[in-house]
Amino acid sequence: MTNDANILRELYRVGDEGISGALLAERMEVSRAAVWARIEELRKVGFEIEASPHHGYRLFSAPDRLLGDDIQARLASVKRVGWQIQVYRETASTHELAERLGRDGVKEGAVVLSEFQTKGRGRLGRTWISPGGKGVLMSVLLRPELRPLEATRLTIIGATAVARAIERCSSIRPQIKWPNDVMLDGKKVAGILTEMNAELDRVRYLVLGIGLNVNQMEDDFPRELGPLSTSIRMKAGKKIDRAALATAVIEELDRDYQLVLAGQFERVSKEWQRMCSTIGQFITVQVGDTKISGTAEAIDSEGALLVRSSANQLHRITGGDVSLNAGGARSSTGGAMIFSVDIGNTHTDFGIGNHERIIRTVQAPTEDWGSERMDALLRKFLGRHRMEGAAIASVVPDVTPLAKSSIDQILHVETVVLNHRNVVGLGIDYPKPSSIGADRLANAMAAVRAFGAPVVVVDFGTAVTFDVVDQRRCYVGGIIAPGLGVMTDYLHEKTALLPRVRIRDPKRSIGKSTREAMLIGAVKGYRGLISTLIEDLKTEMNVRRLRVVATGGYADLMAKGLPQVSQVDRLLTLEGLRLLAMNCFGLSESG
Repeated sequence: MTNDANILRELYRVGDEGISGALLAERMEVSRAAVWARIEELRKVGFEIEASPHHGYRLFSAPDRLLGDDIQARLASVKRVGWQIQVYRETASTHELAERLGRDGVKEGAVVLSEFQTKGRGRLGRTWISPGGKGVLMSVLLRPELRPLEATRLTIIGATAVARAIERCSSIRPQIKWPNDVMLDGKKVAGILTEMNAELDRVRYLVLGIGLNVNQMEDDFPRELGPLSTSIRMKAGKKIDRAALATAVIEELDRDYQLVLAGQFERVSKEWQRMCSTIGQFITVQVGDTKISGTAEAIDSEGALLVRSSANQLHRITGGDVSLNAGGARSSTGGAMIFSVDIGNTHTDFGIGNHERIIRTVQAPTEDWGSERMDALLRKFLGRHRMEGAAIASVVPDVTPLAKSSIDQILHVETVVLNHRNVVGLGIDYPKPSSIGADRLANAMAAVRAFGAPVVVVDFGTAVTFDVVDQRRCYVGGIIAPGLGVMTDYLHEKTALLPRVRIRDPKRSIGKSTREAMLIGAVKGYRGLISTLIEDLKTEMNVRRLRVVATGGYADLMAKGLPQVSQVDRLLTLEGLRLLAMNCFGLSESG
């Protein structure tokens, strides 16, 4: 790492507290004069760095540019992807540059970015169009020990990594359209291009290209692409930090690539299928001169799309153009599709499920219920899916009738609202059952159905909740604690000096700044709390083994340091609602 990257890493780490020139010099093993000289160079390229006798150096803002040192400084610990980052102001194609690195024998994980491309490449020889300085255009060199037929897995991890990175940086949850598009409200926001150099039985190297529309506005797109394309900024209503997004993509890609190399592609595959808007749809795939129509059922262990035709023939598709069929969406049960609605205090999560699982999700602000904006989102999300019924879990009583009315008007189907009287496969041994939150009942139902009993669900949402099901499959109670974000926001709002903290995994256990100390207290402190409570539950329930399932927004982060957590399922509430509807409406369930 360069001196500039090291300086920026320290400035990002200490945040508002600042760091002295002497300490910077000591850590970098250079003179204070050398530190000052590099600070001046960073200021020239647009970094706003304050020098104060009380705080030392503090970073106030970074330029709206992609810079290799800046991205390297922001990266958390990565194992393979991102060890080298090259950034160009302009190039013909980042893909071509990464291919050259592959031919030259460069180690895998090198990343090439450019602010502008004159010959950006898309699938099937198409051109990727992006105005300079508004997107993220990236190509990554990989050398996976895979057979050529398995290379589709890397397109899959490219899509999941991009989708998670978008959600990290904007709180918007994208969908994936097979094989390589990431979508926001049915419009393309990112594309993935995978090209490889291979022998008959092995991949020599592979280039994974990613094009992301980040800060474009409507007039930045060519007229013919306007109705088909969007940007994160257009959806979020605010400008996005492109360097932070590029960093997030690299970190998420490194995570999923490690899973593929460890033989755990199935974990990525399940996440991809939950995000995918193609699964469950009745589609037509154009493969060369051939058209194949049928229901998209799943992806296989190599990443190919499995499409079942009306003649019940299963087709394995590794490439092609997908379009929705006018016949609408069907499931393999002949149309048994369920609409699940989880109304939370801040957001409402929607899911479409078939007879086996939730196959598609989207999220919207709860405050939008009753508005034209919410009705438009629902109509677009549901598309031509034929629903058999809907199920609602709500912790906002005033919103429940609005939601039920909207669903009735749009779907014209029966809607069931979850409460303690209509739970499925779950007993309740609790003094006041009506006081149990519907989302907690849905979580318990889904956990018992999937994992048996006894089981505990830990939901990392606005609050951190524990829901306990004993050996009798009875809901017996739980625990409620403030959520991680709520706790850190409260400290910020109620004190004069404590800063706001972005929740992420801390790198150590001794904080070197106030921000880092708060982060450690939130993440590692809560892990310790949860670990202790789980052991207390085992003792009180008199069980040696207790399955623990994590769900909610921070589930993946918190589960990393909790060996007691055996499963992470972010769709648990929607799945519980799917089970409720299947039971209430007399629909058969496989398995």
